[in-house]
Amino acid sequence: MPEVAAASGVSLRTLYRYFPSRQHVVDAVAAVGDRVAASNLPAAEFDLIDLHAWLEEAWRALLDQEALIRAQHTSPSGAAIRRARIPFFRDVTRALLLREIPGLDDERVDDIVDTTLLVVSSSALFEFLDVLEIPIERAARLAAEAVERAVRDAR
Repeated sequence: MPEVAAASGVSLRTLYRYFPSRQHVVDAVAAVGDRVAASNLPAAEFDLIDLHAWLEEAWRALLDQEALIRAQHTSPSGAAIRRARIPFFRDVTRALLLREIPGLDDERVDDIVDTTLLVVSSSALFEFLDVLEIPIERAARLAAEAVERAVRDAR
């Protein structure tokens, strides 16, 4: 909390007035992230055919904030923020996938949602770029194809 106060240019006392605990800060940051993500969601008419192009664009936007995203991947606070955002991403992904594969049982939908979240995550992006040294265009195509295969197999 002292580091957050110093980086924010406020006193520790002021920070605690608005955020009584570290968890309150994590929740607030996650909520802001969800609002930003919601403004960048695919249009209502989105379908899986559009996933590759949308994912490439979304990942490029993430790279505009690369230092922040990488910091979230290396700190306990960042991990807490990413965990706090999972319900939002699960709900959005579930809604998109249910349009593609209606009538699946909840457990199967959950499996496909979680697989999708994994392959389109910022963690996957950094693995593609840093470890596999795959350009973002190909990485987005591979991730989109993995999701498409999961959906096709579920049909």
